[in-house]
Order: sequence, then structure tokens, then C-alpha cells
Amino acid sequence: MSTSTKASAAVTREYKWPFTRQDPLLPAPDFDEARASGGVTPVRLWNDSQAWMATRHEDIRNLLRNPAMSANSSIPGYPNSSANHEASRGSQRGFIRMDGAEHLRQRRMVARALSVPEVAKLRPFVERVVDLLLDRMAELGADGAPVDFLTVFAEPLPSIAICEILGLPESEGPGLLDMVNRWMDLDSPPAVSAAAAAEMTAYLDDLVQQRIKNPTDDLVGKLVTEQLEAGNIENSGLLGILNLLIVGGFDTTANMLALGTILLLRHPDQAAMLRADEGLATSAIEEMLRYLSVAHHVASRVATEDVAIRDQVIPAGSGILAPVPAANHDPEVFTDPHRFDITRDARDHVAFGFGIHQCLGQNLARLELQVAFTRLLKRFPNLALAVPEGQIEFRNSMIYGVKALPITW
Repeated sequence: MSTSTKASAAVTREYKWPFTRQDPLLPAPDFDEARASGGVTPVRLWNDSQAWMATRHEDIRNLLRNPAMSANSSIPGYPNSSANHEASRGSQRGFIRMDGAEHLRQRRMVARALSVPEVAKLRPFVERVVDLLLDRMAELGADGAPVDFLTVFAEPLPSIAICEILGLPESEGPGLLDMVNRWMDLDSPPAVSAAAAAEMTAYLDDLVQQRIKNPTDDLVGKLVTEQLEAGNIENSGLLGILNLLIVGGFDTTANMLALGTILLLRHPDQAAMLRADEGLATSAIEEMLRYLSVAHHVASRVATEDVAIRDQVIPAGSGILAPVPAANHDPEVFTDPHRFDITRDARDHVAFGFGIHQCLGQNLARLELQVAFTRLLKRFPNLALAVPEGQIEFRNSMIYGVKALPITW
């Protein structure tokens, strides 16, 4: 029996992607089952096509840094989680869907603005915004009425921060967030997603034209002057970069803030530890990123040549899923991975991806999360869910999250 036949024989059932969670804060148990049965597993997609799925931390990291694994969603065989997922990814542009030298060239255009030193300069601004949002939350809940943490705090914080970086009025944030949510929702009809993508493109194109007519010193203005007008990038490429900054800057951090709050309330001992010792903020955020792995439908690739993973050969043209929740809950790397422990060393997680496509906004996200959770817990020591956790409705989107989060204190 060949090694590839042995690998296939180890699979006990056909897996259908995407999986269904049993615990809303944990990955679906299918990952653990598939990992136990072999390193790489065939899965059936929504359109009845087949792809491959890796479940081990080592395999997923190797896949995500392998140049033969393309992030270009226009290549036949690229795996998507639904018809709407296919529509939304098909409308994505920018270096996230590029490989090789062009990906690196465009990535470098914005890398400095989101580097550790540059993001560190934003700390006073983020702290002021967090305090203002917490003040607003306190006012709205002064009479004991529940407050929707998602719309009052979790969504505005990253929205205001990315608007500050891009040089947009804070008032633009809600409209942009609405576009992102309609675009990324896996349950929306494909036409709705496509319309939201077109609306975003039109908005950004108008923004670029404004900066051409009236130059500014913000990130958009610098990209227009230093890259577009200098002939380093075409208008469509610049729109793709801005698109990525908005989608990444708005959605992921907002959902981490909401889900992280549920997670801390579910584990009051961990919340008490963080409240008592802000020095735990760094490790606490890394553990939350690992545990929640909100980018649960992001890391997909298509093989441009035959690729061997352990004893399985993935043929060229095949789609492969490299889900970050599976990697981040691999017991070979993280002992007792379904246990939430803010003292754990979780730095090997891949919540922001891995390899050349690793999330550029991770420094900003870490800053926002650290400031937000330390100040939230101090300001509201009696924070609690206003409804039973079972009544919270979770979002079926490319980035995992909630539709609302009523809280009280």
C-alpha cells in the first residue's frame, strides 16, 4: 500500500467544510478528529468540489510560507467556504491576493506606517479614544439598562483608529463598517456582497481623487503622492491597498474585542488576574488571539505545483485549507489547548497568519486590544453579560464575531 493510500485510509469519514461549532468560543471538534486521523484530510466544499485541509500547527505554517501555495483567489481550484465567500474573495484586490515580488513590493508601500515604532506613537491617541468610549458606555448604562458593547465600544475603537491613520473623518467610520459587514457576511446573497464591494471601491476611488486635487500628509495622501503620482502603482492597485487597510482595520479587532469580553466573563478568574496585574496584558492578548482565532475562514491557498505534506501529495491545482483555529489548538504545540490561560506562552500562534501574507495590522491590533481590555476591566469591575450566553447570536462571516453583545455592570 502506498503512503498516500495509507493517509487516505486513516480518514474515517468525509468532512464537509465549513464546520459547525459546538462551543461558540472554540473551534469545531472536527479539527481535533481530523488531526487525530492524519496530517492532511480531504474535505468537500459547498459546491461539492474537493479540497484538502491541514490541521497540524507545523503543517499549516509550512503551507503558509510555501511559495507554491498561492493566495490568488482567481486561480481555478482556490477553495471558498460558500458562494458568497467566493463572490467576496473574487472582488478582493490588493497584495493579499498576490504572490511573490509584486506582493512584497506593494506590501512595503504601507509596512512602515504600521510598524512597531509608528504604531507606538499612536498609544496616547488610542488611550484617549478608549477612555472616551468607556465614558460614553457609562453614560448609556447609567440607569442600569443594558448597553450593546459591540456598537458602543468594540466597533468604534478600531474604526476611529484606522480613520485617524488614513486621515478620514471619524464620522465616516460607521458607513465604512456597514460596507465591510455586508461584504464579508457569508450568509448574504452574493449580489449583496458584490454590491457592497462595488460601493467600497467607489468610495475609495472618490477619496483618491480628492487627495489628488487636495494633497494631504495622511497615509492616503502619502500613498497618492509617493506611489500613485510617482508611477509606482496604478489607481486600481492603490484602491486594493486601501481596501485591505479598511477591511483589516475595522473587522478583526472589533470582533476580537467583543469575543474577548465574552471569554473573560466566562473565565472570571482570568479576568481578575488581568485586572490585578496589567503586566499580564501582553501574554493575555496573545492567549486570546490564539484561543479565539477569529480569522477562521481566511487562510486558504491553491497549489501551483505538486506539494508534499507529510505522506500526502497535494496535486497542482488543488485547493487547501490552512485554518488558523486548527493550528492554534494543536496539542503538540499548546498543552491542553482548549483551556484559556492568560499566563501561557502563546507566542507561536498563527492568529495573524504566517509567512509573507502575515497580517500587516497586527501591531495596531495588539495595541488596541491591550489598552482596551486593561482599561475596561479596571473601569467596570462588575462587568457582566446582560443576557445568558446562549442567547448571543454569532456572525457567520469570514471573520468570526457576534451580531450584538448586551452587557451591564
